[in-house]
Amino acid sequence: MKKLRERLQRKSSQKQTAVPQDVHVPTTLPIFDSELEEDIKYILRQCATKTATISVRRQIKKEPPEHQLMTILGNEDLVRQRTTTDGDHVYHIASITKILVATAVFIAVEKRPSEDTFEDCFERFRHTQDEPLTRLVNEYGARRISALPGKPTIYDLLVHRKGIVSSNHRLLTPTGHPIMALTNLGDEVISRISSNTSEDTVKPWAGYSNINYALVAMAIEAMWSGSFESFMEEALFLPLGMRNTTIGVPTDERTDNIGRVVDARGIPRDIRRPQYRSDGAEAAAFGIYSTAHDLDIFFKFIIDTFHWGEPIPGFRLTDLNKALIKSHIPEETLQFTPFGLYTNLSSSVIGAISTNRALFPEEDFSNYTVMPSQGEKDISVYYMAGSAIGSSCATALRVHEEYSFAIAVLTDTSGPVDAADHILRLILRRMAQWMGSETSSSKRKQPANVRDMVEKNKSQALRKWQDLEQKHVQDLEKAPTNQKIIEGVYKGVDFNQRLEISRENDGKTYVTVDGPLSLQSPVQLEIYWIDDSNLKINIPLHLSVDWLDGADWSQTIFRVEDREQVVQALIRSTASGDDKYLRVPPHV
Repeated sequence: MKKLRERLQRKSSQKQTAVPQDVHVPTTLPIFDSELEEDIKYILRQCATKTATISVRRQIKKEPPEHQLMTILGNEDLVRQRTTTDGDHVYHIASITKILVATAVFIAVEKRPSEDTFEDCFERFRHTQDEPLTRLVNEYGARRISALPGKPTIYDLLVHRKGIVSSNHRLLTPTGHPIMALTNLGDEVISRISSNTSEDTVKPWAGYSNINYALVAMAIEAMWSGSFESFMEEALFLPLGMRNTTIGVPTDERTDNIGRVVDARGIPRDIRRPQYRSDGAEAAAFGIYSTAHDLDIFFKFIIDTFHWGEPIPGFRLTDLNKALIKSHIPEETLQFTPFGLYTNLSSSVIGAISTNRALFPEEDFSNYTVMPSQGEKDISVYYMAGSAIGSSCATALRVHEEYSFAIAVLTDTSGPVDAADHILRLILRRMAQWMGSETSSSKRKQPANVRDMVEKNKSQALRKWQDLEQKHVQDLEKAPTNQKIIEGVYKGVDFNQRLEISRENDGKTYVTVDGPLSLQSPVQLEIYWIDDSNLKINIPLHLSVDWLDGADWSQTIFRVEDREQVVQALIRSTASGDDKYLRVPPHV
C-alpha cells in the first residue's frame, strides 16, 4: 500500500485528458477466446450454474480501452450456447453492494460543488470523514442513539476498522429472509450494544461485518434527510447512468426474482429468492440488484477518473485516490479497502470472501493462487465477492498507469461450489498473461489447473454436504423423547425477534423465525431435542449461506429453561453474546 500511495501521488500531479470511446481492437491476447469460453462453460457445468454474465474492461496506458460482455448458459442442453449481450440480466450482487455504497459516500464527502450550483445537496457530508457516526446521526437525525464502542467514523466502518461484530442473525432469518428495517437499527442493535457494559463490547470490534454498512446507511439517511435509496440514486446511479441498478428487489416486470440453488446431491432447483428491501437494514450491505452492464459503467467511471479526468464533475483523481488508499489491516494477510480486499495475484487472499473458502478454509482448491509470485513485479488488485441464496458474484479491479482492468462475474446460482470464485481466478490469470507476466514460464512454479481445482472442490463439497445431512438423520434417530411442552411463541429479550414453534400433522416440530418486518410466509425449519436441555434447528444447506462455520446462524442449538415441564425460555449463543427468547403468554 505504501508503493500504491507513492504511485497515486505521482499520478495526481499529471495533467488529465479527454476520455476516449471504447473500442474493440485486436491484441496479442483477446479478452475471450474459445479456450477460455470452454473453461468457463466447464466450471458452470460442474457447479450446475444456470447463468453467468461476465464483464471485462482493460486498458493499456492512455490507449483506447477494450471492453467485452458475455452471458453464458450452463444448462446441459445449452452448454455450447454463447451469447454476447448488452449485459442486462439482473442479478442480486450481494456484498458487491459495499463497493458501490463506499464509492457513493466518498463522492458525497469529497466531491466539490460546482460554482453555479444553486443548492449543494451533499453539503452536510463535507468534512465528516473524521466525525463519529453517533454525532452525525444525533445532529441530523430524528432520534438520538448512544455512542458506539470506539466511536467509529463512516470511513472506519467502510473499511471495517471499527464497528460492530457481524450480526446477520439480527438482519436475516436462517434462510436469508430480511426481518429488520433500517429504522429498527437503533432499537434492535445499537441500544442493546450500548447498554451492555461488558469488557468485550465496550472495546471497538474490527473485522468484516455487514452491520457496519447498515450503520453507514443510517448515518446517510440522517444527513441526507431522505431515503438511503434516493441518496444512492443521486450520488451514483443517475450521474453514471446505471439505469438497471436498484436498492432492494426491482419492481420491473422482467425480473421474477427466481434463482437457482444446488443441493447436496448436486441437483439444481429453481427457488424464489429472499426479497431484499430498499428500506431494509441489509440494503447497504448486500441489498443491491444490478447488471454486468451497469457494473461495467461503474468500473469504467473508476478507471476513467484515474486516467482521464472527471466523469462526475467535481470528483477528481485526488478524491478517488483517497478511496484507493483508504485501508485497514485487521490481520497480516487481509487488507480491507472501500473496493474490497487489496492483494497480490500471488496471494491466497483471492477467494477469501467466497463460500468455497468459508466451507474449506485450508484446502488447496479454495486457496490456490492466480499465479506464482513475481517478486517486485507482483500484480495487485482490489478483490471482492458476494454470496446469497441464488447468487454468487466476484469482482476485481486494478488501476495503474500502465495496465488497468476491471472484471465482474455474476451468477444466478448458489450451492456447494461457488462458480464465480473459480471463474474470476481464471479471468485474472488471463489478465496477468495479457500484462506479460510469466504465468507459464518453465522457470517458475506452474499455477494450479483451474479445472482440476473445480473438480476437487465439487467432489469434497458434495461429500461434506452429504455427510452433514446424514448427521442430521442420525441426530433425529438418536433424538430423545421429551415430554416438555415446547410449542408456542417466544420473543427476544431487548430485541424484536420472534420464534414460533408448532407441531404439524407429520408429527414433526417446526420453528419459524420472524422480526419487526413480519414476513408474509416465514420458512418452517425442523427443530428437535438433542438432550433433555437443548434443542437444535435443522437448516437445509442449500437454503442458507449463514450456516457455514463461524457464520451468524452456524450455531443452531438452543438451551431451554423450563418450569413444570413447560419451556419458558430459549437461549442461543452468538458471537455478540447470548440471545434469549421468553415465552409469550397466549393472550398477548
